[in-house]
Order: sequence, then C-alpha cells, then structure tokens
Amino acid sequence: MTNFYNFVLSKEQITVTMKYVIELLEAQKKIIDYKVRDQKLMRRDMKMAVAELSKITEIKKAIKILKSKTNKHRY
Repeated sequence: MTNFYNFVLSKEQITVTMKYVIELLEAQKKIIDYKVRDQKLMRRDMKMAVAELSKITEIKKAIKILKSKTNKHRY
C-alpha cells in the first residue's frame, strides 16, 4: 500500500505544476468570458451573468496567488 503523505516534490516540479494550473485557470477564464460576452448573457440573464463574472474574479485572484507563489519557488 502506497503512503501518499510521503510524496515530496522538488522545486522544479512544483513550479511546473503551478504553471500548468495557471494555464488551466486562464483557459477556464477565457471560456467563461466567451460565455458571458458572445452569448450576450448580460442582456438575457443578468443574475447568471453576475455569477459568471464573479467566477472570473475568483479565477483572477487564484492566478495572482499562484503566480506569486511560483516566483517564491523560483529562487
């Protein structure tokens, strides 16, 4: 049986993993942005549009945090 708590990543692996997660979050942000803008969600359903835009805000915050942590691991 494998003990997952003993799994340790190197600094390079952490940096690569964080960059991959940032790329995924940026892709998700683009998808949500496309959904709001191109489907004219603001005109059709304001409540849903606000919810989707708040998701974008949360994703931006997560990206900012991950980028700052990536810079810490770089040195």
